[in-house]
Amino acid sequence: MPAAGTKPAPKFTGFSPAVFAWFRDLEETNTREFFAETRDFYERDIRDQVIALFGELIEEFPGVIHTFRPYRDIRFSADKSPIKTNCSGLIQNRPGTHAALYFEVSKNGLYAATGGYHWDKDQLARYRAAVQEARPGKQLEQIMQNLQEHRFEIMGERLASAPRGVPKDHPRLSLLQHKELYVGRSLAPEQCAEPSIAVAHVRDAWTGAADLNRWFDKHVGASKLPSR
Repeated sequence: MPAAGTKPAPKFTGFSPAVFAWFRDLEETNTREFFAETRDFYERDIRDQVIALFGELIEEFPGVIHTFRPYRDIRFSADKSPIKTNCSGLIQNRPGTHAALYFEVSKNGLYAATGGYHWDKDQLARYRAAVQEARPGKQLEQIMQNLQEHRFEIMGERLASAPRGVPKDHPRLSLLQHKELYVGRSLAPEQCAEPSIAVAHVRDAWTGAADLNRWFDKHVGASKLPSR
């Protein structure tokens, strides 16, 4: 039973078609006025459901849950739309691993992802050194092939050419071009209303990428540079 005066944890009931209609309307009318008028719906049917979905999985994937605020930082952006067009969060500070687990809901459905994101210079150097070595490099190559065969999308910022000091004919050049490397899978909006399907999708995406995260933990690890 929750303590007196506290709000009980929301129960995950899925993301209804109205959720995706709201995101489509947001993209057409992305103003603070629109958000203020529909905020009750956003908080009840979107934000609280994101929190509830994390609650369904936190025992299986322990760590610290962090959800992101709906407002965009528009100070240095040409796009002045004030509201994010997704609602997202992640599990971080997980015991025994440096990998965070992410998911978001948007007009496109449910997207779950994990991997190496926003590496510091020392992490990127260790990543590229490992990829250039025959044994760990081939291991990563096989992991990525397996993920693609299981319908994972390969993501992450990449260089347009070979990194400095790397031959242009290196057999793993496409991996070496990555400045970050993460993978994700999407669930269509029409499948997100059933809670068990949505939870299973996120669980399967995070579990399916476990070999990739183990490789990163072994060969990349946490940054040893001062916090940015």
